[in-house]
Amino acid sequence: MSFEPDQEIERFVCRFLETHGAVLEKNSKEFEALLFESLSGLLKTPEHIYINRGFVPDTPDADPESRLTYSINYGSHLLEKMVNAACVQVPLLACQISKNIMPA
Repeated sequence: MSFEPDQEIERFVCRFLETHGAVLEKNSKEFEALLFESLSGLLKTPEHIYINRGFVPDTPDADPESRLTYSINYGSHLLEKMVNAACVQVPLLACQISKNIMPA
């Protein structure tokens, strides 16, 4: 059994986006995502984006052609936003069990 961190990230990203109603189309280098307005607002992205499996600079002086292309490497802004959003929605349960033991 092999563990590929990039595959784990990609699976998380795809599952996150699809759970929030995004439509994905994959190819060998990247995948294309159509997001609902609420999801694009949450991630602060346009509704139509490309997600690259490699490195895409997050800097403002990046190539204008790549403005709609986002990276999902560790530490990328988009991945951080997804992780934060996923952690906010984690359901928590509380349980308190008490048992009255009557002396015999």
